[in-house]
Amino acid sequence: MPPSPPDISVVVITYNEAARIGACLESVIATLAGRRYDAVVVDSASQDRTVEIAARFPVKVVRLRDGGPRRPSIGRFVGERLRRGNLVLFVDGDSVLEPGWIGPALDALAASPDLAAVSGRSTGVLEQPDGTTLEVDQYPGVAYEDPPHLSGSALYRRAALERAGGFNPHMLGHEEPELGARLRAAGFRLQRLRIPMTRHYPKASRESLAELIRRARRGYVAGLGQYARLALARGEPPGTALAPVARHLQFATLLAIGASAALASIVLRTLWPLLTWVGLMALGFGAFALRARSLRKPAYYFAEWAVMCWPVIRGLSWRPVPPAEFAAFRVAFDVVSEGPPPDADRR
Repeated sequence: MPPSPPDISVVVITYNEAARIGACLESVIATLAGRRYDAVVVDSASQDRTVEIAARFPVKVVRLRDGGPRRPSIGRFVGERLRRGNLVLFVDGDSVLEPGWIGPALDALAASPDLAAVSGRSTGVLEQPDGTTLEVDQYPGVAYEDPPHLSGSALYRRAALERAGGFNPHMLGHEEPELGARLRAAGFRLQRLRIPMTRHYPKASRESLAELIRRARRGYVAGLGQYARLALARGEPPGTALAPVARHLQFATLLAIGASAALASIVLRTLWPLLTWVGLMALGFGAFALRARSLRKPAYYFAEWAVMCWPVIRGLSWRPVPPAEFAAFRVAFDVVSEGPPPDADRR
């Protein structure tokens, strides 16, 4: 007779998290002490000691093969299929769980059968150049009651994941909003508790050059285009579906106008078309700077829109893959550590 499934399965996704994975897994063990659970770390072919460190803990560790597809959506997809718990707790490898969150989260799910998943507050811990740290609300302004989606670390009801199709492994990014839309379409709700859930240690602060380069290299923003395309396929009004990518599309249009102005200047042998375009762009930048009372903010977003608008358009061009086809997705991985037996009693 096969062992009964654990109450909670934990899926930790990682990529080059040697500095944090130990603390992350220690927090998982402390948070779930006394409960029946199993855990897996799904690593996206890290180039540091992440896998070596994770293998020291009583968890299963698998490593996506280098050269194959590797991204957070695939890590969640693989982990979801390797675990058997009635609830699935996804945790980002650069985060540490707050132990006091799990009890209220379980109570919320038990009290509301239509609640698909629950998360909580997240504190971003940013390392400053002088060696100090700055703590910020990781998700300011988000909805707590009935949010459209949750963030990377969240506790899901497996039955809800299965009904909606689970995480989409084809998404290059923004897999949580895409899943959130399908869960809500399936009749479920989501909730953020006003209780600290995680402390998140990002590799770079938001609106920084380092973060822009990191996101560009990993191709996350193409997932935003995919998300908008899927929203259109679901029948959402174009204005709603394209709202997340509106700035990128507008900036792409401005760049196309600039290229046309440059061509016109060459053909007409006058700089006026190009200078007119440059002047209009300068006015837009100046208005943004006045509103933001900063030069850094508009400089960052002008750079982001210029760099990211093309991947967004590329994501918009891809054919949406329906959930029925997710199971056909193939990804190769190696099992580094099996962890404890599946029927180990952790109580």
